[in-house]
Amino acid sequence: MKKAGMFRTALLQLAPRRGLVAKPMVGTRYFGILDKIQDFTNKQMEKSREADTEKMIEYMSESKLWTLKRWRDTFESQLSGWKMYIPGASSAPGVKELKEFKALLDSFKEEELNDITLVTGAVKARVAVQAGKPIDEVNKLIFFFRQSLIVANWLKLKKDNNEVLPKTMVELQAMQEKDPRLRNVAKEAMEKKYKRSGRGRRLPI
Repeated sequence: MKKAGMFRTALLQLAPRRGLVAKPMVGTRYFGILDKIQDFTNKQMEKSREADTEKMIEYMSESKLWTLKRWRDTFESQLSGWKMYIPGASSAPGVKELKEFKALLDSFKEEELNDITLVTGAVKARVAVQAGKPIDEVNKLIFFFRQSLIVANWLKLKKDNNEVLPKTMVELQAMQEKDPRLRNVAKEAMEKKYKRSGRGRRLPI
């Protein structure tokens, strides 16, 4: 296995130098134990991933209103899980992006997290400066939030109609592909909404 090979490489770098080499039998047994530990960890992570997905689907379907705040809560849950203590997990690309998104979300005000229509161009510019990130990163964050909003609204629609909910990502994708209502749900979630300013002008998000 690739990861097991990484363990081997790390152990070999830590091996005694000046011609001192560990006994082959001991090394082989140790590597075998590492393989078993890695296999167990992979299985546990797969089970955990499936359980996390099911919980996420249930959480989204029960949300009366899907907000940036509720979206951020899912990041906090993922980043505080036991998987983050596995060596190398916290520096994985996907985890790194989650951390960056959460840092941006932490720069929004509470009322903005609870109402996406308050997130105007001026708000995004302020968040970008406060978080020390380009405005494009804030726009990407909002785009992905709207993608999650599509899923949340679609799941709520199914739950309200007492329909069977998916339990895995594979089931979710398969159900979405067969559901003609998804187009309208997506259109509503992705269209721009506005809040009026004090002078009656409309401010685009």
